[in-house]
Amino acid sequence: ILKVFLPWAPRSLERYPCKNAERGLEPMEIGIAWDFSNFIVFPTVCFMQLMFLSPYVHQTCLALLGWAFFYYAFTRYVYLRFTKACWFTTPRLTFLVMLFWGIPLAVVASSTCMWWLRAGWLLKEEARVWKILVIVVVFIISCMAWS
Repeated sequence: ILKVFLPWAPRSLERYPCKNAERGLEPMEIGIAWDFSNFIVFPTVCFMQLMFLSPYVHQTCLALLGWAFFYYAFTRYVYLRFTKACWFTTPRLTFLVMLFWGIPLAVVASSTCMWWLRAGWLLKEEARVWKILVIVVVFIISCMAWS
């Protein structure tokens, strides 16, 4: 039973090497690669509400700001106290994160375009299909401009 819970357990418990005991006491590796979802998904969801929930958008953006402060303090504490340094990043990961960060920015740009269309400042007399097409084009251009 002890063998299941013992980290880096050898085949038999008659002899437990010192190296295995040292490895068992090491902290876990830092998980920055998995934190990128928080940095992309949460702002995108919050900014998507700019298109739909106009009376409550300031509250969701304030909640996002509060989450950002909390998450900064939490990860600073966890990463500096309970994890060890490791090298796992690649140029491909960095490129994809930077590419996907364009999505929240494009959502803000397209919601701005949508509100201009609703206010009548842009394409006042055009059909709804053209207005939707303009919003999609603004989203794509904003994503391309970021990358």
